[in-house]
Amino acid sequence: MRETAERTALNPRAGEKVQLKAGATIKFKASASLKEAAFAGAKKAKRKATKSKAG
Repeated sequence: MRETAERTALNPRAGEKVQLKAGATIKFKASASLKEAAFAGAKKAKRKATKSKAG
């Protein structure tokens, strides 16, 4: 868990400033094996897309 400070944000729809309360959020750091698996899948999909365009 990571604590977040009270801050001012911008409402994108109305363009007005909004006060956000302090809170907590989940902090996540991917392991080396998870990153490797994700990038392997992305590289495979990219190769497949390139192959289908060429053929």
